[in-house]
Amino acid sequence: MATWTGQGVGKSTGGKIRFCGSIFFKASLNGGKLSFLNNLVGFFEFKADEHGNCSSKVWEWK
Repeated sequence: MATWTGQGVGKSTGGKIRFCGSIFFKASLNGGKLSFLNNLVGFFEFKADEHGNCSSKVWEWK
């Protein structure tokens, strides 16, 4: 299991929304498939339009 916490800022323009920010992951250290996420920090971008279409991207901070 993995959990995340994020903080960001956003803007709404003409029915479209865009948020950018940071995201912090925490995962079980018991050797599970998601353990590589433990203590990983990333940056995200989230976009949504007036029709409910949305996309999200996360880049790892190295």
